[in-house]
This record gives sequence, C-alpha cells and structure tokens, in this order.
Amino acid sequence: MAEEVILLTGASGYVGGRLRPILAASGRRLRCLVRSPGILTGVAIGLLWVACGATENEADGRSAQAATAIAESKPAGNLYFPKDLNFVAVSLVDSVSLRYRLLLTSAPDSLVFAPSEALFAIRADSVADLQNIHTYSSENADYNVSAANIPAALQAQPVRRKKALFFTALKPIVSFHNSILDARHRRLARLAEQAEVAAVDEQFIADMSKLYRLKAMPTHRDTLRELLVKVGPIPLSLALAQAAIESGWGSSRFSQQGNNLYGQRIWSKKAGGIVAKGAKDARFRLASFPTIAASVRSYMHNLNSHPAYQTLRKERALLRRQGEAITGEALAGGLMAYSTRGEDYIDDVRQMIRHNNLQDLDTRVD
Repeated sequence: MAEEVILLTGASGYVGGRLRPILAASGRRLRCLVRSPGILTGVAIGLLWVACGATENEADGRSAQAATAIAESKPAGNLYFPKDLNFVAVSLVDSVSLRYRLLLTSAPDSLVFAPSEALFAIRADSVADLQNIHTYSSENADYNVSAANIPAALQAQPVRRKKALFFTALKPIVSFHNSILDARHRRLARLAEQAEVAAVDEQFIADMSKLYRLKAMPTHRDTLRELLVKVGPIPLSLALAQAAIESGWGSSRFSQQGNNLYGQRIWSKKAGGIVAKGAKDARFRLASFPTIAASVRSYMHNLNSHPAYQTLRKERALLRRQGEAITGEALAGGLMAYSTRGEDYIDDVRQMIRHNNLQDLDTRVD
C-alpha cells in the first residue's frame, strides 16, 4: 500500500501554522507549501516543499503547479533544520534534463518543485556555525547540506584548523556538482552507443551543446564525441587547491563580499560585480555569487566550456580512455591561461595539492 502523503498549503499562515504540528504528529508524511523559505527554519520538511511568488496571485498560481508535482512525487524522507541553522538557499537539478533549474534564496521570486537532487545551503556567521553545519551534514548523510559562505572569523583560527575547516566546507559542494557532471557524462556516453536517439534525448543533446558552447556538428555522433570531452567532473583536489589559492583560504575581499572563491571575472558593468581595488577603470569586475556553491559551479563550468582550457579537457579525456585516475596534478597542466603567472601558477597549484595531501581525494573514474 502506498504511503499516505499530506500536502499542506499555506503552511506558514495562521491556520496552516497551527495544523502543521498536528499533522506532523499523526505519523503520516507531510509536505509543506510556503512562499518564503526563510520561515522553514525549525520545520520538518522534505525535498519537495517550497513555492514562492512575487505577489500573492502569482504564488497561488505557482502553488497549483507545485501541488501537482509534490502530490505525484515519491516521498524522500524528512529533513529538519534546527533553529540555530540559518537556511539560505537550495540548488536544484532536474532529473530529466540534468540542468540546474534555479537557485532559491530568501527573495520570494521562485518556484521549487520535485527536484531529484538538491544542495541545501546554510549561512555560517562564525566558525562554530561552520562546524555545526559539518556535524549536521554528517548526521543527515542522505541529504546534501553545505555552508553558504566562508565566515571571516575563520582567518583567526590556527593554520591547521583553518585549512581543515575550509576544505571541509567545500568538499560536499564540489562532490555535489561533480555528481551532476558525472551523470551528464554517463548519459552522453550511453547515447553515443545507441543507433537511434529518442526525442527527449535529442533535446538533452541540444541543451548540452548550447550549455557547453558547442557549434553545430554534422551528426549526433560527432556532437556526442565532442560533448564527451567537454562534460565531466573536475578533480576534487584541483577544485580545493585553486579555491585556497584564489581566495586566500576564504579571506579575500571578493570571497567575503561576493562568495567568489576562484577570482571569476565578468566583463559587463551592467552585470554588477565587485570593483577591484585600484582598478576602477578596468574593463572587468569580480563576479558576485549568492553562495559559495554557485561560485564552485561557475568555476567548474568555466573549465568545462571555455576554449582556454581545451588542453585540460583533452588530458582528462585521455586519462579516461586509458582507465587512469583523473587527478588534479595531471589536469593542472591545462591551467596555463588561468593566471598571468602561467607555469609558476601551475606549480603553485600542484604544490598546494601535494602539501595538503589532496591527491588522496582523487579517485579512478569509470
């Protein structure tokens, strides 16, 4: 017999707020629908729970869509955010398209429904918060829970503890994004072996081609061959080492003000961003992100799509074909264009990996 699921709309309102604990105590699975995720602090929730709208009418219309998605979805268990954890955002990945559908923040302008994968972000205002988030994540291993930011107070910690907490904060984020990249690669690999491609898969190939800036190719086979080189995980050791170098272990002004861990730039003043000190007339600004997870995602997409890192991608494809471990030390050689320091920067990245034993985090890729 299917498990009974109760959908409670307006769960944060006068009536819904009083019904919620009663329904939760009944032992049946409860799904809550609200317009602002911030009020979910201290509320038992599942992965399928939030609808947001800029206005009440808009939210009501979206609620109908969300209600259908939630009611038809398979329950995935409940997640409880203690009141001392400040819920900030959730990154969602659609199970069919393997695309990031949206990033939900406290601004009520989005709809969240039926994600197959979700990365929850919790704000860290102190080192204690950072440790609590890690502890909470460990105790709720079925969910992807991470810090939304690196607290400034981390820099006052002893060096060894500072490094450990910095890496601990980033590991689940890098691993989450890599799991999506791996899923994309595996699906592309399966399609490359098929004689015919279904309509839904044709759309997937088209979406990936656009996302990874791939020009039109004569055949699907040609397109898939190129995509298999472009789409793939980034070694955990490389992502951690570059984050440490580029952000000064999370101490840089760009990482503190804009969660920018990798020095990502934007070239349009209309896009906002952070002006570099002493460079008010520069053509670029430093990108600003709502969470460090968004910065990690942008960094990975840059390595997988920008023409400057073609060498890195070719080396990764070669190691994959040979059945070798895809390591950060090996791929670091493709970072010549990442810094004006060229070879010296590559040496720094490799030294960071070795000095902190990050190479142990890299595993063989199937």
